[in-house]
Amino acid sequence: MAYQQGHLACANYQRSAPLPEGPGEAWVGGGVAKSIGAGTGSVVSRGQPLGVIHGIDVLNGEVKIRNVAPVASRAGVMGTAGDLLFAGEEDGTFGAYDKDSLAKLWTFNVGTGIRAPAITYAVGGKQYVAVVAGQAFGSKKIQTNQMLIVFGL
Repeated sequence: MAYQQGHLACANYQRSAPLPEGPGEAWVGGGVAKSIGAGTGSVVSRGQPLGVIHGIDVLNGEVKIRNVAPVASRAGVMGTAGDLLFAGEEDGTFGAYDKDSLAKLWTFNVGTGIRAPAITYAVGGKQYVAVVAGQAFGSKKIQTNQMLIVFGL
């Protein structure tokens, strides 16, 4: 199983740049038709974008399990040998999930947005999970302090 974190959103896109003139030229060529906040945003047909973690069968590409959250995120998912997944969200929530059901088992709000995947390491036989936090993309409600947060398992 592979895990992917992302957005569930609808948007209207438009071409906003001319096609490149020659070979090898980069072309991003477009974007959303209207921004709903800071950054690029999106035009959402039903409310704000939602966050999602998908569990995808790597043999056939089929989405097997899904966990939908009220906050969109771009942080990424990290798995452990103990069958846990860890992921952060843009509202500062850092959570542990069961790898088979994607049920949220534990959360902690670090007080600032998380846009990086977690890492795990061990020292003296004790396992730790660490995540960098500090980016509040499009939000004026949370702090933008930059920090490294470490949890012992």
